[in-house]
Amino acid sequence: MELGQAMDLPMTPLLLSTFAVSVVVCYVLFRKRAARKTVPLPPGPRGWPVLGNLPQLGGKTHQTLHEMTMVYGPLLRLRFGSSNVVVAGSAAVAEQFLRVHDANFSCRPPNSGGEHMAYNYQDVVFAPYGPRWRAMRKVCAVNLFSARALEDLRAVREREAALMVRSLVGQGSDDALPVPLGKAVNVCTTNALSRAAVGQRVFAAAGNEGAREFKEIVLEVMQVGGVLNVGDFVPALRWLDPQGVVAKLKKLHRRFDDMMNGIIADRKAGVMPAGEEGKDLLGLLLAMVQDERPLAGGEEDRITETDAKALILDVDVTLRMSRLTLPLVEGRWWRGTLK
Repeated sequence: MELGQAMDLPMTPLLLSTFAVSVVVCYVLFRKRAARKTVPLPPGPRGWPVLGNLPQLGGKTHQTLHEMTMVYGPLLRLRFGSSNVVVAGSAAVAEQFLRVHDANFSCRPPNSGGEHMAYNYQDVVFAPYGPRWRAMRKVCAVNLFSARALEDLRAVREREAALMVRSLVGQGSDDALPVPLGKAVNVCTTNALSRAAVGQRVFAAAGNEGAREFKEIVLEVMQVGGVLNVGDFVPALRWLDPQGVVAKLKKLHRRFDDMMNGIIADRKAGVMPAGEEGKDLLGLLLAMVQDERPLAGGEEDRITETDAKALILDVDVTLRMSRLTLPLVEGRWWRGTLK
């Protein structure tokens, strides 16, 4: 027994050494094989450890990216935490992504906005591409942006235009002050779109509590949605929420959901906003919910109230993406320019 133990003792370092060498060889072979299979990435600036190029973006991301394209070309690669990001810096390159190879880039990567604000990716903006997404997009296109829908909402646009003209006439009575024409036009456009979607104005007369709350939520969606959340790109920091983005999204989602539940309850009770006839997008969606109308076929694809609220939320995103003039910071007006 003692002889066997004496023979086993020298074998322990040998086995450990053999195991360590085997692990190193397997790691080297795996790295070489992975390197051969990896497609070469476009050129780009070197990033920081862990965070990558996130600290290099600065406060004006569009200007920073434009400066990078002047150095690295119209197609460049950035590293946001653990994610590689490819930037299209010219119209020709963007066309390759958005038109030629659009099916390959149609899905958005998971992010905190789609999870916590957009009802866990149940809207059109963040939902994965597929039959259900195409059906929901068709609902919006037919009932909000089609020629028939535009004709049905002609009276809404005419009323908002008349209000804008009366407002400009009232402001133009004082020759000493300039008339903010751009602001008035964009307020008119915003109100017409919001009335077409949910039957309420974003900008309304003082004392209208519903319009005030809707306006505040729209502006907060624009502000929080424009923040680049570090936790989306560095999973190790996600639970910390260092910027407080997730906490703001959850709070904003609760406010939006409570507001929409109140509006839907009023619609079910037959209460309509003053001057509205229920021909807005929300009314059409609630009719589909009541009729249990399917989206793309099958019981599982029937539209729900959550789907309706998620689609209405997308109108807020449309307001942000369009060239609207909205008060964002310190009472100043942003005209959608790149300056």
